[in-house]
Amino acid sequence: MARFALPLAALLVLAAFPACKVDTLAPSATATPGAAPASTQTAAPNVSRTPAAVPSAVPDTAHPVEQTAGLGQITRHAGQTPETAGLRKLLDAFCQDALMIIQTSQETIYAALPCDRFWDDQAREHFLNKQVAITLEVTEERFRVLVQTLDGAQAEFTVDGFWVR
Repeated sequence: MARFALPLAALLVLAAFPACKVDTLAPSATATPGAAPASTQTAAPNVSRTPAAVPSAVPDTAHPVEQTAGLGQITRHAGQTPETAGLRKLLDAFCQDALMIIQTSQETIYAALPCDRFWDDQAREHFLNKQVAITLEVTEERFRVLVQTLDGAQAEFTVDGFWVR
């Protein structure tokens, strides 16, 4: 019996291994001036997810985002000037009653987020009145807002859903 105990234990461990999942997409709300941009194309193009219930402060004219959307684009290559398309100016960004609101020159984004995970005043200054690209990413695991500035600041928020007006 002892001869079979070790191989049997190894088989049980191997059988349990696929059931384990490491979450490499932990929630974050960080602003990192000068950091390299994260990939903005991680979601499969056909992934669709329904957001959480619409917070009462979101206007009726705002529409839910159920698939990944890029609002502007910044592409960086080492030693070269970034390539841009469709950038917008970030006019204001704040969080109130668990609702993050990002106002740009082209749209307003509403995202369900606990306000303690939003920027502090110092981080906010790296983004206000800057040209930005915003990615609203939808995967099976989460909703993510990625804000990038032309001069390299970036912030990422994992949220419970987002709406755009």
